[in-house]
Amino acid sequence: MRHLALTFIACAITISIVISGCGKSGTIISGTVHYTDGEPLQRGTVVAENGTSGWFGHIKDGNFIIGDTRDFGKIQEGPYKVYIANSEITEEKNGDEIIIPTVEAKYTTTADSGWTIVVKKGMEPLEFSVERPKTGPFANKK
Repeated sequence: MRHLALTFIACAITISIVISGCGKSGTIISGTVHYTDGEPLQRGTVVAENGTSGWFGHIKDGNFIIGDTRDFGKIQEGPYKVYIANSEITEEKNGDEIIIPTVEAKYTTTADSGWTIVVKKGMEPLEFSVERPKTGPFANKK
């Protein structure tokens, strides 16, 4: 009987831990990323970091959503630094892999992007404007 009671208590503790972890509040944020000329950034990832964890949303045709994945759950409320990752395109030329940037390098780190957001439930969609790289096929059109 004592073994059954201990098993029941262990199960109850395990269930309460799982439920409390799943019940954390959070939210989903969305937005757009476009060049300064208004053209949407076609690919990349918007990354939001708060010093202890990071959240991301893939950019497709200029749009992104953060906090809607089953694997990572909703983004927690609070301040975040934001940058763009994985926006470059890789091509092969003469057997060598060439990385072609699609945004100016300053947008690819939290230290240089200058973007800080405060995540709150019900917030309006975000909008990020990026400069094109100075050289290459994605450089400013003249």
